Amino acid sequence: MTATKARNTVGTDTAAPSAKLLQKDQAYTAIKQFLFREEDTRSYFSERFLAAELDMGLASVRSAVERLRSEGIVESIPKAGIRLPQITHEEIMDFFEVRLVIEPYIAQQVAHQVTAEQCKELKELIEAQKLAARERDTLTYHKLDLAFHDCMARIHGNQEMVRTLQQLGDKMYRLSRRIHQRQVEHLSVNALQHEKVVLAICNGRPEEASDAMRTHLVWGRNHTLDPEGRLERSVL
Repeated sequence: MTATKARNTVGTDTAAPSAKLLQKDQAYTAIKQFLFREEDTRSYFSERFLAAELDMGLASVRSAVERLRSEGIVESIPKAGIRLPQITHEEIMDFFEVRLVIEPYIAQQVAHQVTAEQCKELKELIEAQKLAARERDTLTYHKLDLAFHDCMARIHGNQEMVRTLQQLGDKMYRLSRRIHQRQVEHLSVNALQHEKVVLAICNGRPEEASDAMRTHLVWGRNHTLDPEGRLERSVL
């Protein structure tokens, strides 16, 4: 299925090299946000449609699409366009396996070194998440969710871990939206799980922090693979 939109003209890129680079970065971000907002793995979007829809030059859009394709964020079909690829069961398992190795360790280590100011930052993130959950604002919540995990990694300070988690950020965003758009009540559960991690960290309980993070990630994995809880109910 190809999305089309009637527009007579599409912008062209005539700016200086530095401005063109900025336009390409803006196109990259805008296209990614558009696709993630739609979260449609069935429809294809042409470069001309994206340029018209986002009011951007076609050259910038083509450059951004090539970058998205090289990063594996989109897949393309000749004469059809691009779309978000399906995330397979194996990819979900691999994704959470990496996080289960890294993030409980980060939570444990952060509990040994966190400062009062850093605790304040983490707690403010949790309060913002609770508010977004109460308002059922999934878009804001997902941004805060990513910010929480990024903040934990930054506090820990291992830049390789920071980069690894940032590279997982796009998939993290898509998977969390998959859970919470279907069952918005999960936002509050997610926020409370984050709060348990933060309280353990700020109270200097590293093992409890690690266990709380592991429980949170296992919950996320299970609900991503089985959002309706069918497997859980079948065991009871």
